[in-house]
Amino acid sequence: MSVLIIAIPRSGGTALMHQLADKHKLRARFEPELTQWPVEGKKDITKVIVDRFSFVDIISLCEEYDEVLLHSRNDTIACAESLATMHHHWGSDSHAEKPWHADLLKEVPQWYLEQTCHRVLHCQVLIEMLSNELNITPTYYEDMFDLNSKDRLRKDLDRTIL
Repeated sequence: MSVLIIAIPRSGGTALMHQLADKHKLRARFEPELTQWPVEGKKDITKVIVDRFSFVDIISLCEEYDEVLLHSRNDTIACAESLATMHHHWGSDSHAEKPWHADLLKEVPQWYLEQTCHRVLHCQVLIEMLSNELNITPTYYEDMFDLNSKDRLRKDLDRTIL
């Protein structure tokens, strides 16, 4: 069994990858495109970010896997805030699973939040295009994860104005 998760950034794709890997006792492979091209399909759970490939390359990559999941997020603002905070404070180290608070978000420049929001919207459009091309219904963060859980990475609900 092999599963490819194509996700927008900060949508819970990494958590989904780990859940599926644990459930099926397979290895989780996190964004191999950062170190390897072409990405080869393997008997594992692989997660990639949708805007790191061309559309044609993603379609080709899907053919290497038994199952393909498209994963997105309905709350564009929360997604953009999370991505902007992660990149602004930790850069290429990312710390994708590091908890954060609104105090960190307040330090992110408004222009950076706006640029990040544009990227998230672009990624959502790519997921919709893939959904139509592959005839796969996307899953959404809000449907899969408990928004009231104490295990959330964001520990408060303060928001910015984008």
